[in-house]
Amino acid sequence: MCAAQSDSSNVTPVVSGKPIPIDLLNRQTIVDQMIHLLDILSDSRSSCTFALNGKWGSGKTFVLNMLERQLREYQDGEQYIVFHYNCWQYDYYEEPLVAIIAAMLDSLDEQTKLLSSDTRESLRRKMAAAKPILKTIAASFAKNKLGLDLAEVFTLTDETVNTVEQAKEKIEDEHAYDQYYAFKEMIQSAKAELEKLAATQMVVIVVDELDRCLPSYAIKVLERLHHLFYGLENVSVLLAVDKLQLDTTVKQIFGENTNVTTYLKKFINFELTLDVGVIEGSFTERYADYIALFDETLLETNFSIDKFFAALFSDIEIREQERLMDRIKTVHQMLFPQEKKDYSFMCFELLWLVFSELYSGRQNVPIYFDGRDFQVRGTAPHFTEYMQTEWNNVEMRRLRPLFNEEREVYSFPAPIDIPQLLLWYLWQMYPDSPECYQIPSDCPRLSEYQKHLEDFKKIDALLELIK
Repeated sequence: MCAAQSDSSNVTPVVSGKPIPIDLLNRQTIVDQMIHLLDILSDSRSSCTFALNGKWGSGKTFVLNMLERQLREYQDGEQYIVFHYNCWQYDYYEEPLVAIIAAMLDSLDEQTKLLSSDTRESLRRKMAAAKPILKTIAASFAKNKLGLDLAEVFTLTDETVNTVEQAKEKIEDEHAYDQYYAFKEMIQSAKAELEKLAATQMVVIVVDELDRCLPSYAIKVLERLHHLFYGLENVSVLLAVDKLQLDTTVKQIFGENTNVTTYLKKFINFELTLDVGVIEGSFTERYADYIALFDETLLETNFSIDKFFAALFSDIEIREQERLMDRIKTVHQMLFPQEKKDYSFMCFELLWLVFSELYSGRQNVPIYFDGRDFQVRGTAPHFTEYMQTEWNNVEMRRLRPLFNEEREVYSFPAPIDIPQLLLWYLWQMYPDSPECYQIPSDCPRLSEYQKHLEDFKKIDALLELIK
């Protein structure tokens, strides 16, 4: 047998000096669909706003980041100019119109900094040309919406004002403003400038974190995006939303009897749905810092770590996965700062964490045998399927007849591998477990495995304290 198998041969890709996050849930499929959709819209120079709908923790931000990165590289950056607007990050702007343009300017600055030395000169010129257009819009907003001349603000230096508050006082003293002055004219002027931006390439505005804004501000963001971009040729707006939460927001603002679907149709043409996703390999790369706490050479096995992790976490949203991994890593490091355990220990502490907290609690054995197959209490269909296909190997089948005998003590057949150890650990941890199955008394590592059980109880106690 060999050391525990893991898919760690791939090298994490790097762009502009930064590692690209691993696509653990195979989100490339939906990214490809969105790029294809944008290609169609770009070819027809259409205007469109669509939503990427997914529950909290489903990984919408990850998908948007993938999409933005690939759009900027698509056809050497010639077809799309992409802007990122995190509306929660910019909600200190009372007026979302100002926030949108400020975010577009910041996005442009960030992209410019990331341009490599071999970036095509045409791409540099395109980004350089976009900046004055956005600054013109920003100046118009500041002057007409806020009653001040942005050009004057740009000239304020530490020689004339020492603090932001002093700058604010200077502006307010010298400029009276009407909040709604020439609003329509201001929007039309801004749209005329944006048309220049979209003349030669499709403008894509990616809007993230709308769910985190206060309900009144979130609605205002939707309205301002509509005011600013609706009807503009060759412009697409992509919104990341949690539809259920957005529905609640609309009803909270306009009343429970509001027809949410009709209301949102004003702002969103259609939506794509992002499901929880199924982990496909590379788990050992994503959580390499946790796996490094263990020693793969301590236990000879044919067990696939990636397949186990993928099945265990496949029904759990990615943000919840990360929370669980951070938690168990913290607990493990607190209890065993210097000691490295084998991979059976790693697999079981994760199994225990997931099943004791998310599925069956700490009262009933989560995995049992129904006389034909392994079953899991709770809702873990992918893990159940995994056990029924991956754990029912020759060694495990030899246990099946034993379940139909009188309750006596039996030994797992040799060789002892990780699946048998996980079942044994689990059945020892629960008071109502089937105690009729034991590791053979002549197993050379029996005392070590028994020590693991004591350590698992310490882990469980600490997990109870650290919520």
